[in-house]
Amino acid sequence: GLVGIGAMVLVITGRLAAASPANDHFTNATELILPATFSFTTNFAASNEGATVEPEESLNPDLASGGIHGTIWYRWTCPVSGRLMLNVYSDTCGIAAGLFVGPSLNDLTTVIPPSWDPFGNPDNPDLGGSFLDFQANGGQTYHIVMMTDRDHDPCGGILNVQIEYRSLAHPSNDQFADRIVLV
Repeated sequence: GLVGIGAMVLVITGRLAAASPANDHFTNATELILPATFSFTTNFAASNEGATVEPEESLNPDLASGGIHGTIWYRWTCPVSGRLMLNVYSDTCGIAAGLFVGPSLNDLTTVIPPSWDPFGNPDNPDLGGSFLDFQANGGQTYHIVMMTDRDHDPCGGILNVQIEYRSLAHPSNDQFADRIVLV
């Protein structure tokens, strides 16, 4: 038999697994509700720490080619046709972002494949980031994916997200003939 006397100390080093972000899965994409104005710019912070890969993501050639380590998803419905520019970067790792349309992860059409750009990070070009610039169609729902690039594990830090939108619609008094007379 075994007889033990005394105390044993077990030391485990490393990081505990982080809980998955709320928008880790495509079906739980965070909806971006942006003002329906002619032009706006907004910034927000996100994190992909603890993000996982859904099995269907590995089947999509554009997602798989990004060397997926874990994704977070956002959903945005364009109010009126216009230009959307999105810049995503981190101070701790390289980030790739892509743009898709479609009702489910199994039925996505790529608008812009996930990409990493060394000029996408204004603070650290060595880490890079991702810059998307596209013409959005009014009424269309777009799915934005953010992931750590193929050379990095999911970030433990914050993702910086900058969005700029410019509507192609013009104000009702845009033409001289439609001017508003001030009295």
